Amino acid sequence: SKYTYTGSPTNEGATILAITPPTLQDSYWNSDIESTAGNGMGSGVSGSSPGSAFSSWNSQIWSKPSNAFPTLTHSEIPETSVTSSLCVTSTPFDGGQGTRASPFLISNADQLQNLKCNPSAAFRLTANINLAGVNYDPPGSFTGFFDGAGYALSNLQLNRPTVSGLGLFREINGALVKDLFLQDADITGAELVGALAGISKNGSVILRCRSTGNIRGIPSSGNTTYGPQAVGGLVGVMNFAIVSESSSSAAITSAHRSAGLVGSGEPMAMIWDSYATGSVSCVKPPAPWPTTTGFCGGLAGVMAWYSSVNSSFSNNNLSDVVSYTGYTGQVTDSYVNPNSSQTTLWDPAIWDLTPGALPSHRP
Repeated sequence: SKYTYTGSPTNEGATILAITPPTLQDSYWNSDIESTAGNGMGSGVSGSSPGSAFSSWNSQIWSKPSNAFPTLTHSEIPETSVTSSLCVTSTPFDGGQGTRASPFLISNADQLQNLKCNPSAAFRLTANINLAGVNYDPPGSFTGFFDGAGYALSNLQLNRPTVSGLGLFREINGALVKDLFLQDADITGAELVGALAGISKNGSVILRCRSTGNIRGIPSSGNTTYGPQAVGGLVGVMNFAIVSESSSSAAITSAHRSAGLVGSGEPMAMIWDSYATGSVSCVKPPAPWPTTTGFCGGLAGVMAWYSSVNSSFSNNNLSDVVSYTGYTGQVTDSYVNPNSSQTTLWDPAIWDLTPGALPSHRP
């Protein structure tokens, strides 16, 4: 893989991405501000009219004004806003200071609702929580730390067919979510829908999370092209984000860019040591959408623009691990219904690779 971790994928403090071999491509720093990029790589750009230095860069990724530095533009992820619902003020948490060293402790549904009131804080579950009958209001953009501690959030129900960006979190933005089981989730949204998050972006990491249930996407009436739809068992769409050691058996119903684990990943999304076993149903979308379906995969629908899948598998009704890998997307050492001869390079510390059985994650 061109892009790799600087530490183990399970290292919470690891730098998200590094580049191997050590070269930089279509990247820059402003040498008027900083004289070096570090490690002797790349070249700086200075001056008041730097635009010509970037003329050959891909215009689908970069906005290149003539008298300014370029900015990234390739993103199909909309911004979301925090909801306006009131927070629970009586016994908001069982303890903690909201830091990683001392996270807020959550043991019931009322306390879980307070995520949206503290979107940059750290949290840890201390019990299984049944959300049946709870009018759960997802945080708009979560930038903090959430440790499920191996506990389950069961029966999360969200029926919002006109809302895009929907899940336990509408969006995780530079966040870490780990060790969480979303059991029997039942979620219906418009586009960008997943049990854990509709949107994962800007260096977010999802580690050792899993889901079961039913996840559905209904294209918005104003969307007349093959747009972001993006429905997945765990995450709708990923952008500069990682899913590692995670799985889903949730059933997916969607029309486009959808799959058992991640609907769409682009650019620079990474899936490591993960799998999906839930059925994926790509149904004919309603007018005025195009009349055919597209890019529905067993594990991921789309992994494009330097995105990659590594040491992962799908085992459901579809014949491809990933449906579309355009613009240097990669699928490495990943298979549909793998046998033991195909998994010899997989990490036995992560995987139970018992011959004659499908791989599964070790406890």
